[in-house]
Amino acid sequence: MTHPPFDVENAVKILNGTVVFSDTFDCDTDAVIQKTGDNNFTISLNSSKPNHRSRFSIAHELGHLFLHMGYLLNPGKWNALSQDYSDSIFYRKADVRRQEEFEANEFAAEFLMPSDQFIIFSRSIISEGRVNLQPIADHFGVSTEAVKFRGKFLGVFQW
Repeated sequence: MTHPPFDVENAVKILNGTVVFSDTFDCDTDAVIQKTGDNNFTISLNSSKPNHRSRFSIAHELGHLFLHMGYLLNPGKWNALSQDYSDSIFYRKADVRRQEEFEANEFAAEFLMPSDQFIIFSRSIISEGRVNLQPIADHFGVSTEAVKFRGKFLGVFQW
């Protein structure tokens, strides 16, 4: 069994993709994914974001790649995309909520913090009903905010 934190940039490489960092994003945009060839894609990341945010953004974009672009799972859907397809940054704005964004976030959370491993590790450090989120975040290579949402969603932490 592989243990976290997972090397998301290597996962992109294995999938025939590329990760690039850019300083041209506005502060509200973390990343975008773009189909760049018949079997290629690029994930562009905001270079001003911290490493744990970039890791989550890569996993989030992989969610779009599989769930919404059909890469490796739905050849018809993937092939129907234009060579320069790019997901819309419009849907990343904080005041706009879309089902696809929720799905991509859930994919990223499961990819980076697999539920079974998350539950076991989190419960092992809960003491007297209290939990320090930082050791969990460090273990999975994510932010404490991502840990808090994951733990609540999985029922490990109270709402």
